[in-house]
This record gives sequence, structure tokens and C-alpha cells, in this order.
Amino acid sequence: MSSSRTAILLNRHGIALRTQFTPPIRDGNSTEFTTFKIGAFLLREREREREREREDREREREREREREERERERERKRERERRAIERERERERERERDWRNMLFKQCLLHMLYICPSAFDFSSSSGACQHRYGCTCNIGHDSEKF
Repeated sequence: MSSSRTAILLNRHGIALRTQFTPPIRDGNSTEFTTFKIGAFLLREREREREREREDREREREREREREERERERERKRERERRAIERERERERERERDWRNMLFKQCLLHMLYICPSAFDFSSSSGACQHRYGCTCNIGHDSEKF
């Protein structure tokens, strides 16, 4: 009495084929059945290898996304730092401008009301120049204007 079995074998291209065969009665381990066992093992191994490759590709994509995200975060941080430095420079320029305006106003008030004869208005720089020994402590400096 022989039993008929259905097996999935691989062809030479690695494609699974469904076949039916009858092993010999005298030998429970026929060549075909052994081939089927090896073929099934190879099929499982090939599927595992493909799964590992898929997982590796997915991990690599995830690492790439993380690298890109870190790079974007570094770029955002650099941009924030650059803007903060620019804002600080602008505030410094504003303070300098305010200081010069205040000093100019003090100089103007001094010139007009306190000792008008102490300044030389013929200066080529256009800034007030102390003359005649003015003793005010305003600290005029023509380079500041």
C-alpha cells in the first residue's frame, strides 16, 4: 500500500512548485521526500533571509530619518543662535545710537544755554569742539557723532 503526498518543491529559479509523488514502500525516506525536506528548508531560509533584509532596510531607513531629523534640529538651533546674535547686535547698535543721541542733545543744550562761547562751530566735522577752556564734564567727543 502506498501513500500519496503533496509537496512543494523549488524549481531551478527558486519558485515553489506543488507536486504530488508516491514514495517507494520499502523506503520511508525516498529521494523525492528528502529533496522536498531540503527544498522546504531552503524555502524557509530564503524567506527568513528576505525578512532579515527587509528589517535591515527598515532599520537603515529609520536611522536615515533620525540622522535627517538630527541635522534639521542642528540647523534650526544654528538658525536660532544666528538670529539671537543678530538681535543682540541690533540691540547694541540701538543702545549706541541712543547714547549718541543723548550725548548730542546734551552737547546741544550745553552749547546753546550753558557756555555758547566754548564751542567752535566752524569745525569741518560738524561736531561741537571745546574751546576757550570750557570746564563742563559732559565729555564731548567729536568722533562719537
